[in-house]
Amino acid sequence: MCVSLVSPAGHPLVDRELSLPQEWTNDPARCQRAGIPEHRGFQTKPQLARIMLERLSQARGALAWVVADTVSGGNPDLRAWLETRRQPFVLAVPSTEPVVLELPQIGVRRLEVRAIPALLAPSDWSRLSLSQGTKGPRLLDWATHGMRNEITSGNG
Repeated sequence: MCVSLVSPAGHPLVDRELSLPQEWTNDPARCQRAGIPEHRGFQTKPQLARIMLERLSQARGALAWVVADTVSGGNPDLRAWLETRRQPFVLAVPSTEPVVLELPQIGVRRLEVRAIPALLAPSDWSRLSLSQGTKGPRLLDWATHGMRNEITSGNG
């Protein structure tokens, strides 16, 4: 697992952590054979992400945004930690992720993320390029619709 910085000048890797399955960390003999230090216990990928982001912060690394896939995005503890640090982020979450939203047409509701696009008007969406792919720009549709920190991405 790694942290990289992305800018128009390039995409350098700045930190990394070894993600070990729990069956390895529960087997001291296996870890010893693989050269893994004894003190190394099991940590989830979101826990490793937080460790690396904390190190980057301690090194005075400034981040405009933190972006991650559903493995980290689906972790409420990591999202809460980023919010308490007032760190802007875009984290993918599973379509089944429950959220509580206040939308003008229905009020406050608990629903799954996959239900949100149907509640938004076409004018709420913007098509943006995520990055340049091998076949051109990778376009996704994004909507903020006045939601606090949530941004919904549909299929582009």
